[in-house]
This record gives sequence, structure tokens and C-alpha cells, in this order.
Amino acid sequence: MASMKKTMRWCRSAALCLLMLACAASIPGYGQDKEGRWAVGFQTGGNLWMNSYNARAAGTDGELTFKYGVNDAFSAGLITGFHGLKSRETPAFSGTTPDNLTLNAIPLAVAGWFSLAPGRAINPYYYAGLGVMFYQRETSRNGESVFLPDKEYRSSLHIPAGIGVEALLSRNLLVTADLGYGLLDSHVDALNSGKISWYASARVGVTILVETGAAEERLHMQENAEAAVHQTKLQAEKPQPNAPVNESDKQQVETPLPHQTADVNPPDPPAPPVPQSVVTPRETPLLLQKGNSFILKGVNFELDRAALTPNSEPALASLLNALLAHPDIEVLIVGHTDLAGSRDFNQSLSFHRAQAVYSWLVKRGIPAKRLMVAGKGADEPIADNVTLQGRIANRRIEIRVMK
Repeated sequence: MASMKKTMRWCRSAALCLLMLACAASIPGYGQDKEGRWAVGFQTGGNLWMNSYNARAAGTDGELTFKYGVNDAFSAGLITGFHGLKSRETPAFSGTTPDNLTLNAIPLAVAGWFSLAPGRAINPYYYAGLGVMFYQRETSRNGESVFLPDKEYRSSLHIPAGIGVEALLSRNLLVTADLGYGLLDSHVDALNSGKISWYASARVGVTILVETGAAEERLHMQENAEAAVHQTKLQAEKPQPNAPVNESDKQQVETPLPHQTADVNPPDPPAPPVPQSVVTPRETPLLLQKGNSFILKGVNFELDRAALTPNSEPALASLLNALLAHPDIEVLIVGHTDLAGSRDFNQSLSFHRAQAVYSWLVKRGIPAKRLMVAGKGADEPIADNVTLQGRIANRRIEIRVMK
């Protein structure tokens, strides 16, 4: 009993220390990127086996996992490893029944892992699976090991499940800690009492994420977008001459706010003079009615950047003229993306694209207090993300007229 308590205290202390280390070492501003990537994990810890014996003994185990990230929120794969499950009877049985039993067990199960904070640096998760447990019964008599009834491995139904947390140490390395549960058949303890046996475990370990072509491409796209945002930020910080903006000004410069993904009111920049003329709008004028929302069609951006393309100006000019015609109207500019890329990247990109539209309008005389911006990432799709047409439809700028 003392050794069991000591083992459990060690497991709890190790899990707590590892979790504190993970929280301190997690890369700030970055999240886990598991979509389309293979992961190999190893965990070790202790367990307690609950069965027809009346005394418990702490056992040790190691678990090996192989899984594939279907997306950032769900991974599927296999669980295997080794469990040393132990139990005793106090006082000892009379007759031929052994008073101690060790189960040398090898699990093999198909499982799914569900993230509760997908894409974040620290991610709680739960998992469940279904498979078999191959086991060998071993006891000790007069100081010698005896196998019951022989050294052959037998099989049992095995249902593993548990909860845990994983934290990002680097792009390819996660540290993990979890509490697990495993359900077994009633006959594995050889007492045939009809009581279902199960075990509880506490483990800590690491998971290595393996690069794939799709993941490398997403990382390259994200790095390019971050570099573009940094460049436009530097351009926005340079002092600008007090010259009127005209049609030939094709370079759109965004002025990003600090990292925000919720609806906010951007600060008011110095108010420029109301222009005498604007870009020729598209043929159909926009009607702004309080409480309504619509997609501003014709607004396009450079690939994985928040820079407006020149062919966006007719659509933007129509919105500009509608706002000039209704000076009492306030609008929320909402950016949306498709599902490609990580959640954090899509949230940031959608927000900065909405802010690029905001900057275009403010430069042309719309008071900043009439405009709000938000980025929804890929959270509000209007089409599927499987086809090219669906992804194009999801990449959009939405205008919501405030009541």
C-alpha cells in the first residue's frame, strides 16, 4: 500500500510539474498545427487495476500512439504499448487460487482524439477507442514467477478513454499529460466472479508532429502573410505627405490594430478632406437599410494577404457613395476566409482584410466612428470548403448595417 501511494504521488507531482513547464514554455502567439500531419506520441506513468481481488497495487505502463490530424479539432489513429496491471488478495486465498496476480498486457485499439481548444498553444482534449488487450497472467509463488495457466497470450475486449492536455513546445513537439480509463472483460483475473475489471492510469509524455507537404505549404503561406502584414505596418508608420488621394493611388496600405479578433471600434485617424470626386462606382447603387447585411461583391485581395487589388475599387466606391449619401448610417465590416490554413492565421487574415476596407473608406472621407471591423475567420461559412467555388464564396467581405 505504501508503494502504491508513493507511485501515485510521483505521478501527480510529475504531471503537475510537466504541465507548469508546458505553460511557461509554450510559444507565445503560435498555436498547434495538426491538420494533415502525422503524430507519434509516447507516454509513461502508473495505473491501478480494479477487479475481483480486494487489494490494489500500483503498476507501471507505457503507451505509444500513432495518429493523423484530420483537422485541428480531430485526430484518428492507433494506441498500443505495455501495461503492467497488478492486484492482491488480503488475507490470502486458501487453496490453489493465487493471492497476487500481475497482468502483462499489450493494448491495440483504434481511437479518436477530440480537441477542446483546436489550434491553441495549450489544448485540452479527450479521447476514446475500441480494440483488444492481449494479456499474460503471472503470479509469484515461493519467490518464483508462475504463469497461469501458461505463457500463452490471451485476448480481452479493451475500451480505452480519457482526458488530457497538450502544450506546444515547438512547432513539431508537444508535451502531454492525461488521465485514462480502460475497460476489460470479467475473466481476465481468472477468478470468474462475473465482475467486470477496469484500470485507471495517469501518464505524462511527448508527441512529435511529422511534417507533410500540405503542412509545409500552409506554413509557407502563413509566413508570407505575416511578412506582408509586417511590411504594410512599417509602411503605415512612415510619415505621409499631406497630399490628396486620387484614382491613381493603387497601393492599398492597411493600418492594423493590435491583435484583436472581436468586434472593435478602430481609433479615429486625422480626418482628411471630403474628396471632390471618387472612383466610378458599379452600375447598381447600394441601399443601406438599418439592420440589414449583404456581401460586398467585387472586393478582392492578394493571395494570403490583406492588400486590396486594384479591381476592387468600383465595389468599394459604391459602398463609399452609399455611406456619403446616408451620413447617419454606421456599419460593421466583417472579414471571412475559407477553411484552408490554421484557425489563428484565418482569424488574423480576415480581421486585417476587413480593416483594409475600413482604411480605404476612412482615407476617402468616411468618419472612423461610423465604421467597425471584425474578423470571423472560417467560423461562418456560406458554402462548402471542398470545392473551389465553395471556398471562393466563403472568402468574402460582409457589410452589416447597424440598427
